[in-house]
Amino acid sequence: MDLDQLAVDLASALSLVALGGSQYVVDDPFTSWHRTHEAALAAARRTGNVLGEASLLAGLGQLYYERDFYAESRQYLSQALSLFREAADVRGEASTLAALGAACREQGYLAEALHFLGEAEPLWERLADTAAIAHVKRLTGTVRLERGDYAAAWTDFATALTLYQEAGSRRGAGLTLRNMSLYHRARGEYDLAEKVCEQALEIFRQLGDRLMVAYCSRSLAKVRLRLGGYEQARRLLEEALGVTRTLHDRWGEACTLRTLGELNLAEGRLYQAKADLEESVRLWEALRLGLFRARSLRDLALVHEALGDDATARTTRAEALEVFRLHGAREYEEMSQ
Repeated sequence: MDLDQLAVDLASALSLVALGGSQYVVDDPFTSWHRTHEAALAAARRTGNVLGEASLLAGLGQLYYERDFYAESRQYLSQALSLFREAADVRGEASTLAALGAACREQGYLAEALHFLGEAEPLWERLADTAAIAHVKRLTGTVRLERGDYAAAWTDFATALTLYQEAGSRRGAGLTLRNMSLYHRARGEYDLAEKVCEQALEIFRQLGDRLMVAYCSRSLAKVRLRLGGYEQARRLLEEALGVTRTLHDRWGEACTLRTLGELNLAEGRLYQAKADLEESVRLWEALRLGLFRARSLRDLALVHEALGDDATARTTRAEALEVFRLHGAREYEEMSQ
């Protein structure tokens, strides 16, 4: 094996260790991931190893995705996609298209996400990769849920769950069950949302996935909040916030703060709700995620209204509404009714 290919393989293997949550040579896995990938990338380019270059660019795209730098992630992934296509590597192309779809979804670019995921799906079907097809179906369902296309979203989730079960992927099934819970909550079907979310939570507890336990706990807290179970919701949210902060997951922290803001508003703790939501907005701004920022602004408008500041409430709500319109998010129709 050539030394440049050995460098590519080593960097790729180490990034998998980082994704698995283990220590990656040192205590900062992403710094090491970036350093090894850049070194191997230089070697691949020097020797004209196109597939190696593509794999490393995709790995860097995944690195930036994991760190919530979605614009940078898309830049690397776009470069990787061109090289995979040049090399006629269908698996690499399909994987990168799915990753681009996920990054676009996080940024709220919903139409673009559907475009990339729609291109990835037939490639995975050609490769007969059941778990990968399930992954794309699940992601597509989440985008359609964001757009308010409930029937299509449910079809995607149901298909994904079946495929994950066929592939023996408990983690995939857990992710899909959580998405199904979000679907039920969006439809106002709170009992079903609670039941399905508890199933997902139990899977991630058994798998020992702390971050997904926190995400499921937050989702379950939001359902309990809708059902009036404020004390249970607060306990779950405080646990989730602690985990996301410990793991330096700014996305999860911002989401949890927004839900805490909702809870404090429901309980009449208006100044605490305002503080939580304003902190959530600051985090979304740091992450450059306009759609999620708009959701915190929408809730913040309710707090301003409850505090008697109607002018600020109107301005804040109008700003959120315009973002929902531009992104094609379901909240635009919900708030316009």
